[in-house]
Amino acid sequence: MNPDIEARFDIFEHKNFALNLRQTLIDVAYELDLCLLESLKWNQPSYLSPTGSAVRIAEQKGKVGLFVHCQTSIIETLKGEYPDECYDETRGLLLEPDGEIPIAAMRLLHIAFTYKIKSQANKDKRHPRPIAQ
Repeated sequence: MNPDIEARFDIFEHKNFALNLRQTLIDVAYELDLCLLESLKWNQPSYLSPTGSAVRIAEQKGKVGLFVHCQTSIIETLKGEYPDECYDETRGLLLEPDGEIPIAAMRLLHIAFTYKIKSQANKDKRHPRPIAQ
């Protein structure tokens, strides 16, 4: 892990949970056969796949959250599938740091890491490519 990113995790109140969440991010990307770019965005650990939208790990209101770009439909999609989870409006999924990582978090990662694939497919449906003759 990059020392700057490691330093950010060192100041998390719920460091062990945040590091478990990081490992879950890596595991989901591996299962999807994707590479992840790990960096700091807004001074928060951030993870980006070439086919997706960035996911950040941050603490908020005593919880650890997975945050995504607010102008995507990721959180709205997740709210439809998991309405009882705790959300930060359209920005993130907030998790209890003393519990297990819920299936909703893994679903968020799957949606985020493949977001551009789905977005491109939707554009293709609206604007079909001409058939070569």
